Amino acid sequence: MKKSLLFISAIIMLLNPTLSAQTADERIGNAMNNADWFELEKQYNSLPKDSISPFLEVFSRALIGNRLNRPDVSIPAFGELLADYSDYLGVDNAVSSSMMYAMDLSRTGHSDVAADLISAIHAATEQYLDSATSTRLRNMTDQYKALSAYKTNQVSFNTQGKIATFSFQIDTNIGPADKPAAAMMLDNCIVNGKKAGIMFDTGAGANIISDSLAMAYDMIPLDVPVTVSGMGMASGHIAIAKEIRLGEITVTDVPFYVIPVKSGHEEADKYMKHLKLVIGSDIMLALKDLTIDFSSNTISVPTAAGERDGTPSNMCFSSGMNLLTKASVAGLPALMNIDTGDGSDGILSDMFYNRNKEFVTEAKGTPDSLRMAGIGGWSKLNGYKLTDIPLSLAGNTVSLPSIFVSEDHSMLSDNIDGNIGLATLLKFRKLRFDMVNMRLSTEPYPADLQGLNPDCLHTPAFDYIHKPEASPYQMVGALLFGIAKYMIYPYSPDNIDL
Repeated sequence: MKKSLLFISAIIMLLNPTLSAQTADERIGNAMNNADWFELEKQYNSLPKDSISPFLEVFSRALIGNRLNRPDVSIPAFGELLADYSDYLGVDNAVSSSMMYAMDLSRTGHSDVAADLISAIHAATEQYLDSATSTRLRNMTDQYKALSAYKTNQVSFNTQGKIATFSFQIDTNIGPADKPAAAMMLDNCIVNGKKAGIMFDTGAGANIISDSLAMAYDMIPLDVPVTVSGMGMASGHIAIAKEIRLGEITVTDVPFYVIPVKSGHEEADKYMKHLKLVIGSDIMLALKDLTIDFSSNTISVPTAAGERDGTPSNMCFSSGMNLLTKASVAGLPALMNIDTGDGSDGILSDMFYNRNKEFVTEAKGTPDSLRMAGIGGWSKLNGYKLTDIPLSLAGNTVSLPSIFVSEDHSMLSDNIDGNIGLATLLKFRKLRFDMVNMRLSTEPYPADLQGLNPDCLHTPAFDYIHKPEASPYQMVGALLFGIAKYMIYPYSPDNIDL
């Protein structure tokens, strides 16, 4: 961060010697340095454009468009940025900006242009890059070239109505019988003409499938190697599902990462069987607007998505395509990953702990530990358990029986404060993900049903009661967050270095 602040300060002094322009640029620069895309949007929209240096004005548009899902804004801005201001970017920012530019090009159906872009930036910067970055750019070029043969994630609706639906169940039989967890499993799914059990994970930045299932469902393998890093390293490849049917919705040419979903720990792997076929934010982007109704176990999607209405966003993408939202924990602001793939109430990261040590102490947090599994291994986290904690999300508040606060660095990085898990999300009646405006909405249960899902009352309660060292895998779904955060693939650009 010190390097970043020095960098942005140098640009401000170079471009804007006047006090008023300097103040505007400092506001913009601080938002960028803190990766606070909501604040960046707020500052950009409120400041007179002539008070912002031309470089930061263009860079702001590029970043806002990329992180808030506005490719119509980011694509022309990135083009202008690289054409007119490459001297100000430096090598690291030029490469990261090109990755984000290519991501937006590919998401809008221009993977061929994305491949040419990455190839060009690689050729221009290769002499200044380390071998790992150079290899990554070569792989990205190959990946975009391979994807350019397909019209990925095309959606059609098998209904005459204005709303298409598909259903799900909350499976509470994940893992050993004496230590069950939960997962959100979609009903009646068909992959390439064959019935399939698919986990729906809002915290997964990519679609995941095991090698055996990719072959069983006749997916088309692409000769494109990929590397995934969680707790360790794993290698795999991309495969294409020609057709996935989700109730009244059909999605064609769907890319998946084919990887071994294992932690290397026998007990931890018992929780990972349901992670062998997962769809995440990539599909959510394609659907554009979806409402999860936990009272009826249905997901509804308008057949004609609305237009952008200009309201401020409260969701953004992380560098790993995770969906992040503004929340508050006991009244303290927190940037959280929305993760239906995490079967617990959630977890608060070391970033939250370091910023709120006094609160954790005053709240009489109990020293505790937690083990998290990921690709290639697992690790133990030390921290505290907090009880009876209010969490506010999109204007509504629920009470968490307990939540773990880590004081150790974990997979929950990328400048976020933690995970909101499935057990917490189930306390809301509905969640709406408006991917067009990047807005999350919540609807609570009526007061007499607060925290209950009427259609799931016959299932056993699975609110997690943690016991130190009780299980080597107590964060179901953390694996997928780790995959999305660290995977090396076209939709996962590095953070900018400002």
